Amino acid sequence: MRGKVTKEELRKDPILEFITKVMNYVVRNREKVLWGVVIIIAAFVAGYFFFSSGSGAPPQVKLSYIQAVSLYMSGDTTNSVEIFRNLAQTASSKIEGKRSLYYLGDFYLRQGNIEEAERYYQRFLKSKPHDPLLESGAYAALGSIALSKGDPQKALQDYLRAEELAPFESQKALYLYKAALAAEAAGDYKKALDFLEEFEQKYKDHPLYGDVRGEMKFIKGAVSAR
Repeated sequence: MRGKVTKEELRKDPILEFITKVMNYVVRNREKVLWGVVIIIAAFVAGYFFFSSGSGAPPQVKLSYIQAVSLYMSGDTTNSVEIFRNLAQTASSKIEGKRSLYYLGDFYLRQGNIEEAERYYQRFLKSKPHDPLLESGAYAALGSIALSKGDPQKALQDYLRAEELAPFESQKALYLYKAALAAEAAGDYKKALDFLEEFEQKYKDHPLYGDVRGEMKFIKGAVSAR
């Protein structure tokens, strides 16, 4: 008879390993991926969390959500966004409706409509979805929006919250790096260096490691030149 799953086996969960590999790919190719840092993972994980969360939504709601995610990832934003909007309205208490708010935020962010994106991300977080993956992504997106509005202090807070919630080490590393850049933008070089040094100690194998070392060198040079 099969016994309980051990911690070692859980660590080797092929789904989680795949997600981590995807995350590393996104980081390595961040110039090409742009805003898709979280959404690429989220689309794949949607099915995983969907079947593991014990959602009590009606079958049609579940199927509509899976269809919307599939369409969104295929580039059909017209139909997928319409479904997400419908789910957000008719299934607002279900996880599918709450996650739809996240995707609507991502859609508007990609469109350059940061006001609408911010509104949907905030609605998603206020819905208390209990979804660390997408919650961390929403906070990271809000951090980027704050930076675009010239508010690096808020961006710093959002990135740190994203880093705190992120379920995967690759995400935590990315958000810690973004927090360092936000601190640097705010003129707090000491805090920026602290974050970068923390990254250097924790994530030596991360694709951003070289960037972190370069940023540390740049900040130290800027500080000494004062």
